[in-house]
Amino acid sequence: MRVTQKALDYLNRDFLSNCSLIQVINRKSGEIIKADSQGVLLYDCLGEAHMLSARYNENTRKWFDNLDCDLIQLVGGDFVSWLMKRFNLNHAMECIQYVYTGQKPPEYEKRLEISFPTDEEMYVIRKNYDKLSDEELWKIRDTGNLYAARDGNNNFVGFVGSHLEGSMGLLGVLPEYQGKGYGHELECFIIGRFLEKGLIPYGQVVSGNERSENLQSKLKLTKASSIVYWLY
Repeated sequence: MRVTQKALDYLNRDFLSNCSLIQVINRKSGEIIKADSQGVLLYDCLGEAHMLSARYNENTRKWFDNLDCDLIQLVGGDFVSWLMKRFNLNHAMECIQYVYTGQKPPEYEKRLEISFPTDEEMYVIRKNYDKLSDEELWKIRDTGNLYAARDGNNNFVGFVGSHLEGSMGLLGVLPEYQGKGYGHELECFIIGRFLEKGLIPYGQVVSGNERSENLQSKLKLTKASSIVYWLY
């Protein structure tokens, strides 16, 4: 409990930037490796990722001495070059983090029927969403964290869910149904699901995705001050 409190004390100094780590701690899905006044390093067992928010110095670099990391979520950019060199990682995906801070989900017109996807719909999702491996995508479905949306004519129009590490995402509307506001409805739905489960409704938008950034602003999500990096 003492280590957990130390971690939360540090992370809550910047709740918006650190809510991904806070989410893992709150849902008890990870192991805190280090927590002190310099920062927090933990391992999320569901997402199979190390997560770091810390000051960059000789002491915090030593936290990685006995670790083997192939997927790291990093709050802020100070460690990016060092970690990529240290673990021979080739990619750094830069994301903007948005957090819904309301107590109730946003109001929206409920035009879609939303439920768990069928096997047939899963293959359509796979075709239209290529950011995850097949194994991870089906794992998300099997844990009840992926949803399919159908319109009034029972047409499969889109999907939304939550990533294994605890963020909202996997939001997609099939090309022939775009421009109807379905993306807005799907995100409102997933925000509601997060709140029902007592989770922090937050998501990460890849830098440069202006359409998604505009949607977050429209739904009044708050932008975190620090950039989040995924290193792999």
